[in-house]
Amino acid sequence: MGDMKYRGSSTGRNGAGVSTLPTITFRPFSPSDRADVISLLTDLPALYPKGARWLQRRLDDVVEGRARCTLAVCHTAILGATIETPKGRKHMKLSTIFVRPTLRRCGVGSLLMDDCRRRWELSDLDEVIVTVALTRLREVAPLFRRTGFEMLAVEQARYGDERDEAVLRWCGARQLTSSSDVNQAGTRRCDLQWHKMLRIQTMLRSDSCGFDCTTL
Repeated sequence: MGDMKYRGSSTGRNGAGVSTLPTITFRPFSPSDRADVISLLTDLPALYPKGARWLQRRLDDVVEGRARCTLAVCHTAILGATIETPKGRKHMKLSTIFVRPTLRRCGVGSLLMDDCRRRWELSDLDEVIVTVALTRLREVAPLFRRTGFEMLAVEQARYGDERDEAVLRWCGARQLTSSSDVNQAGTRRCDLQWHKMLRIQTMLRSDSCGFDCTTL
């Protein structure tokens, strides 16, 4: 299958229904992209201990076929990237999704997630897990919720003091029941989980609003 192209169009920051992005091409990472991808993912070392070293190892895994990195490209510029790591035959970890800061809220992240979801569905995956710094949950919640992720848990101090991570899960078709009543109940439960977590995320960290890695 060749590179996939999309004509970018979104409502943009001002809400007007106009095209905000040129054509975007998705292509797999190649070794020559390493320096550009490391330059793009500047937030990792600040968010995660030894993040720079982790990224080097993960890109090594991509080159050796143990992980996948997909790049969103316009002409020669890399606009965003995803890194996916298999966790068994039917499970995946979305290790990274990143969009260049100047292009956030323009639709690049949605296109990247749509590309991932198509691949997950074609691969008949049972489950995809992603963790998000709790301080960034409100910013990315619409993207993950739109893609079908649900709130699963919060791990307190996963990466150090006050470095809590929200754990999100996407379930494949086989994991979903065909009953419309149960599906609607599941949707309501998922909405409640998101609402509850976003409300908690706006509060100051305290013992009274903490979770320790238990299902919500």
